[in-house]
Amino acid sequence: MLRKLSAAFAAVILISAVLVFFGGDTPGLIAPGDVAPQIRAGQWVGGDEPQFAGKIVVVDVFATWCVPCIKTTPPLIDVYEEFKDRGVVFVGLTTEDGNSRREVEAFREQMNIPWTLGIDATETIAEIGVPILPLLVVIGPDGKVLSVGGDDRTLRETLSRAIAYRKAS
Repeated sequence: MLRKLSAAFAAVILISAVLVFFGGDTPGLIAPGDVAPQIRAGQWVGGDEPQFAGKIVVVDVFATWCVPCIKTTPPLIDVYEEFKDRGVVFVGLTTEDGNSRREVEAFREQMNIPWTLGIDATETIAEIGVPILPLLVVIGPDGKVLSVGGDDRTLRETLSRAIAYRKAS
């Protein structure tokens, strides 16, 4: 009986989450070619607010409690190391607020994340339309979305194409 109630409760939560992200006045997930939202956060952890103008930007939307986020961080760090000196800026964004600053700082330190993390970035994350964590968004130097989603392999491909395109222009 308890198992059935737990399953029913989980289903209600899942349906509610889907409705919040995709229903009503909530914007849908941004897509390649869309103008990216301005990247804003209430506070920055691990550095000053990053400068994005004219750069290729990788946005990693994460949460410190998110197991898939934890698992995808080491390969993402490898991609960062490969592209950090090629005009690519990485930034992490979370909805966790200023009260969670210590947890975010500890997460950054434990995971050895070298890029700046924005906390209390709820508005930007809502504008992206994030349906699931983690989510990678790549933004071109012109401020338009190049890709949404994917893994470290597809991220490498996207960044390589963006850098080649920028050099050819």
